[in-house]
Amino acid sequence: MFKYQPPMKKFTKAQCFAVIERMTEGEQPSNLELSALLQQFAPSAHAKPKTGFDWVKQAVAKKDVRSYLNTVYVNDGMAHGCDGRHLLIAPTDRDNGYYCPRTGQPVDESLKYPDIDRVKPKDTQPIDTPEPEYFFHGKEERVRINGQIYQSIYFKRMLNMPSTEVNWFQSITGLVCESDQGHYALILPLRQ
Repeated sequence: MFKYQPPMKKFTKAQCFAVIERMTEGEQPSNLELSALLQQFAPSAHAKPKTGFDWVKQAVAKKDVRSYLNTVYVNDGMAHGCDGRHLLIAPTDRDNGYYCPRTGQPVDESLKYPDIDRVKPKDTQPIDTPEPEYFFHGKEERVRINGQIYQSIYFKRMLNMPSTEVNWFQSITGLVCESDQGHYALILPLRQ
C-alpha cells in the first residue's frame, strides 16, 4: 500500500521522466518515487484559500530541521500549521496525523508536535480591527499595529482567514485573530 514519504530534495524533470519511462516498461515505482511525482505535479496554492486546510498550510515551515514543522498537523478535527514565527489553526474533517502541505497526502511520521497552548498569549487585550501601517525595513515589508511591529506577510495571511466574523486581540507577546468558526491565527512581534 502506498505511504507518502516527503522527498529530501525535489526531483528534477529528468528524474521524473525517468521514473515515468520505467513505469511504461512495467516497472513498479517505489513509494519515494511516487511521492516525488506527486510533489512535482501537485497544483499550486490558491491566492485565496478555499478551505481551512489550504489556509493553514501557508504557515508550514519549508526545510526546517524540526521536520514536524514541515507538515500540517491534524488533531481532534483541527489542522495546525506553524513555522515558529506564526501559527494558523482551522477546523478540518481529516483524520489525525501529519500531512504534506503541498499534496495533502498523509505523511508517515511518528513525531510529537509542540504544545501550541504554551505559545498562545494569555495576557491579550481585545482590540478593534487593526489599522495597519505598512513600511519597509530594507527590502522587507513590515506592518505596525498599536506600536508593535510584525512581518507583513504573516499579517496578510491572518487577513486571508476563511471566516468573516473575527475578533482581534493583542499583547506584547503576539497578535491574535480568532473566529467563531474555530479559526485561530497568531503572529509574534519583531524585536525592536
